[in-house]
Amino acid sequence: MSRAIQANSMANQRILIVNDDGIEAQGLAELEAVAREFSDDVWVVAPDGERSGASHAISLSVPTRVKELGDKRFAVQGTPADCVILAAVSYTHLTLPTKRIV
Repeated sequence: MSRAIQANSMANQRILIVNDDGIEAQGLAELEAVAREFSDDVWVVAPDGERSGASHAISLSVPTRVKELGDKRFAVQGTPADCVILAAVSYTHLTLPTKRIV
């Protein structure tokens, strides 16, 4: 399937990007740029620093602080799992998809 056809079929899709390398990671910026070719509703919620090896951990005993860096771009003082939880509950108002795209 061509990229143009794929972009049309995903035009109204919300994309959430989270990583474990941190908000300033080059790979995250590149992924965000590609995602924006497919959707206007791209959210980036990533740790404020590198958190490799802590992807499934959640913060229980420390506050999770969030800094808004731009439109739909947030740095979280927490783990990647914290980022997903915050994005789903607080920012994107995600609902369970009827069709998953991985």
